[in-house]
Amino acid sequence: MFRPATVREPNVHRYMPVLDGVRGVAVLLVVLHHIYLRAPISHPVDRVFAWLGHASWTGVDLFFVLSGFLITGILLDARDSPTYFRAFYWRRLVRIFPLYYAFLAVVFIAVPLILGQPAFGVPAADQWWFWLYLSNFYMTDAWVAPGLDHLWTLAIEEQFYMVWPAVVYALGRDRLRTLCLVLLPSVFVLRVVLSLTGTGGQEIYVSTWTRFDTLAAGALLACLARDGGLLRLRPVAWMGVAVSTAAILWWGGTFEAFGVPFQPPALVGGLYTPIYALFAGLLVLILTQEGGWTDVFRGRVLPTFGKYSYAVYVLHFPVDTGLRALGLHPSSWYAPEQLQLFGFGLYFVLVSGLSLVAAMLSWHLLEKHFLKLKGRVPYVKAGAAQ
Repeated sequence: MFRPATVREPNVHRYMPVLDGVRGVAVLLVVLHHIYLRAPISHPVDRVFAWLGHASWTGVDLFFVLSGFLITGILLDARDSPTYFRAFYWRRLVRIFPLYYAFLAVVFIAVPLILGQPAFGVPAADQWWFWLYLSNFYMTDAWVAPGLDHLWTLAIEEQFYMVWPAVVYALGRDRLRTLCLVLLPSVFVLRVVLSLTGTGGQEIYVSTWTRFDTLAAGALLACLARDGGLLRLRPVAWMGVAVSTAAILWWGGTFEAFGVPFQPPALVGGLYTPIYALFAGLLVLILTQEGGWTDVFRGRVLPTFGKYSYAVYVLHFPVDTGLRALGLHPSSWYAPEQLQLFGFGLYFVLVSGLSLVAAMLSWHLLEKHFLKLKGRVPYVKAGAAQ
């Protein structure tokens, strides 16, 4: 099934196809979570599998680690370019903005015109939070209907894109590594303090300040990859995966505690740390190994979902919401006390498949045409004529 495993140092300065498979895992975890999140379950067998479904909210943390790693790597490699800032922001703009703003235009403009009421329950006076990539702060004390509430992660990502280039440019690799090492325990302490002083679990879950250590963990890996490589980190990564897994199972291993990512607040004060440590360790192991168990990330299914993961992420929740409105959901087929595992499996395939189809349409009709514009502002080598 798998090729013989070989261990080697990855070339982190070039495109790494295996990361498409990792993105595929991340987005499918999020899809699975949102399917189980809205399901009444009472059958004992379903409750066992629902633990995994509810706990798969951690897919967003895997996205954050990946983003910190890739974006920091791009910035470190381009730091000497005279087009450093212009090229980075231009490439992010043509990659992120077209789908995001097209989605908001449909949700906030087209749908209300057709239905005569605000889409997903967000009043017109509050929609500017979404247009300005600040929806995570809006969600600290406001409920957002399923279909839009997943956009908080994109807000954090965009805020990261806005400030991190200046940080990397000002500090350089060595001081950036030190900053990341400071951020990791500092944000952990911040979460614990906030949880103990009455801050709500949802605010801790969606605030940029309380999730920045996950991005910093990926950024730290990018620094280390350019300071001696990742291969030397494999023993530490194995140990980190083992310790983090044990901590997660001990700290948040119950169905009630781990199933909802922001309840109770005292739990999430510390739980996010072993989660990102687990994903950071796995990332090192995946990048430094060819063959063996890592071949699952190099097949066809996961890399396909990874290639279209951005659009799958944006569109899967509306797809799920639309199917539920049509009555196509296991909770409509079975009573809560009946075994729904098979139905949930089919529904997961249905939502994932339709979301992938929608993402491919988005790619071919919209996104790829904007991506052709990336080359208009290239990264120029230092000293080269512009």
